[in-house]
Formats: sequence, C-alpha cells, structure tokens
Amino acid sequence: MGVSSLSSGSTPIIFSPATLPLTVVSSSPPTPLPAHAAPPLPEPVSNITSAASLESASPMPSPMAPVSPSPLQFVLTTHPMVTRGKPVSTLALSSKRLSLHDSDPLPDVTEYRSVVGALQYLTITRPDISFAINQVCQFVHQPTTIHWISVKRILHYLKATYFHGLFYKPSSLCLTTYSDTDYAVDPDDRRSTGGYCIYLASNLVSWSSKNQKGVSHSSTEAKYRQLAQTTATLSWFRSLLRDLQLPLACPQLWCDNVSTISLASNPVFHSRTRYVEVDFHYVPKKVVRRELQVAYVPTHDQLADVFTKGLSTTRFLYIVSKLPMQHCPVSLRGCNESRTSSNLDLESPNVTT
Repeated sequence: MGVSSLSSGSTPIIFSPATLPLTVVSSSPPTPLPAHAAPPLPEPVSNITSAASLESASPMPSPMAPVSPSPLQFVLTTHPMVTRGKPVSTLALSSKRLSLHDSDPLPDVTEYRSVVGALQYLTITRPDISFAINQVCQFVHQPTTIHWISVKRILHYLKATYFHGLFYKPSSLCLTTYSDTDYAVDPDDRRSTGGYCIYLASNLVSWSSKNQKGVSHSSTEAKYRQLAQTTATLSWFRSLLRDLQLPLACPQLWCDNVSTISLASNPVFHSRTRYVEVDFHYVPKKVVRRELQVAYVPTHDQLADVFTKGLSTTRFLYIVSKLPMQHCPVSLRGCNESRTSSNLDLESPNVTT
C-alpha cells in the first residue's frame, strides 16, 4: 500500500523512482557543545510537506557529500541482463499464474532474492507493478527459472518506464474506491488474489495487491472478504480526514459483483451465507449509517483489475493511464544530469511488446 501527500499549490507534482529523496551523509564531525550548555531547541515546524516537495525546496547536496543511489537506479544501471535486454510495454507474459512447480529450481537463489528485495521498495511509488511484484515475492524461498524470467520481464518494463510516476494535482475531498478479487487463481493452494485502489478525487492515494489468507467457498465470498478489507482502509482515511477537520462526503466504493453488493446492502441475505465470518458483516452497518455507498461498476471499468490479474497490453495500458501513471513532464531535482546514463538509453527506449 502506498500513501502520498498532495501539493497545495497550483502546479501538479510527480512521484517517481527518479524523484525519491536521497540520503546525504555529512563528512564533517558535529560541533561539540560547551560544558553545562543545554542543547539548542529545535525550530518549530510550520507545515508538513511531501517527500517530493521537500526535495524540490532543498538545495543540491555538496560534491563532497556521499549520496546513496535508489534501489531502482542500482539494479537498472549495474545488472547486465537489464543493460542488454530490450524494454517492454507490459508486465505479464501470459494470463497463467506462477506456481511452485514451474520448471526447474534455480541453482543459486542469491541473485533472485537480491533483485526481488530491491523491487519491493518500488511499489511505494509504482502501483502499476504491485501485482507483478506480489507474484514473484511468493517464491523467494524456492524460485525456478520461470520465476526468474518473470523478474527479468519486470526489469525490462521498468527500463521502458523509468521516468514514469504518479500524477497529482489539487482536487476536492472526495474518496472513491475500486475493489476487486480474482477467485481461486493460486494453482498451489487455490487462494484468491484481492486488490483495491483509493482515489482522493482524481489522485491515487492508496493501493494494495495481495493474496487472501483463507480459501473462499465462492467468488461472492472472496469478493465480499475483499470488500470488507477495503472498507476498513476506507474507514481509516475517513477518520484521518475527520481528525484534520476536513469536510468529506460519503465515500463511493465500486464493485463488479452484484451478489456482493446485495450482501453489503441487504441484511436479509446474511442468513444464507453463514460460512462468511461474522467479522465481515460490519460493512452493512457502514452503509446504513451512510458512511459508505456501495455501487456496481462494469468489469471493463474496474480499475482494480491491474492489482489482481495479468492483463493484455491494451487493457493494461488503459488502466495504467487511469491511475494515472505518466511520463514525468518536469524534474524536481533542478538538474537534468541525473537523467542521463552511460549504460542505459532511458529517454527514448525502443519499446517492444
């Protein structure tokens, strides 16, 4: 899940791996305090800004200060399989799910674990790769050659979209959420994959892609479980905005399953679904109290699909544009030197599908 703060000005901001804050380590020792002298009090903080706006307001580090590169920069500029590979425009090789028994085990799992561990940090600012990273992270204990091919595909996609990031702009305080589940798709234990995305007006502020903990009896139960988990996250956002004394209309939660919406809106149906845990029946209470509005959305308009399943090229690019993931039109660093690389041609890659 990623949570980002919005800029209050009129200029939109972009969150991308290229604009992540850098860690600066001072090379000079701290000045010792005189004896019996109290340490100086910290200056008051007038406001809280996002990581990207802090970077744009702070000066560039001194040439003598060592700077640590981001995990994405390290992997894309040093790994030979990335520098020699061609960029691709999508993530999924096919609609088939990965399994523990795919092909032969890797003789050395160190490289797989190292690359996958670095890629996990990118889901904080790159929701388009959340589902793919969730898949390859499930096999770090026993990866196979097919899993390694999937990791290569992710790296080649990141090479093609290196300067892509989330696009934020000033908006109204209106929460809109999409919730979806891919039922019993795990070939090893038949668990379902659930995902959601929460928008503050047109700005994506939270997202998730993960396998459900238990096996569901039906697709309705799987989607209802995910609906309850999404409602819990949505309630947290409502509480946060209420604590900040910000007015908020009733959030809208979109689901593409009619039976799930009936369960959430009509308590009469609950007697027929006793196998669903009682903990998940607090969703109708939210609806009755007008703290949540659950509505139907057609499958082709379900934006949470990108967090639950592999999609075709056309479908994937359509949903990514709605997140919205865009090529960064501006650089928050104030310097374009970091956008060039001797090893990679990242500005205008020859993208293949």
